[in-house]
Amino acid sequence: MRQVSVVACGRVDAGASPVWFNRSGFNSTITRSSAGVYRLTMTDGGVDATKAQYYGQLAAGGHMAVSQSSDTQVDVTITDATGTAADIDFSLKIERIP
Repeated sequence: MRQVSVVACGRVDAGASPVWFNRSGFNSTITRSSAGVYRLTMTDGGVDATKAQYYGQLAAGGHMAVSQSSDTQVDVTITDATGTAADIDFSLKIERIP
């Protein structure tokens, strides 16, 4: 049986000053680069990008893309149903897979 471990999870109130709620598993910062573009920086270590698995959910319709630029930085890009960059609240869970 494959064992996974949760590295991080939380809910983000999106917008110009994004805020984490119900965060667990790590200390991190989240910053907004522009509408719909966020960067999560894990300050207590991270997870190798080749061993990371992501689960995300938006509070409203649209599309969410997650990518990892380093072991400690995860980028989230959100667009609305029309494909326009949008600040939509979201939740994110990062797991480490064997």
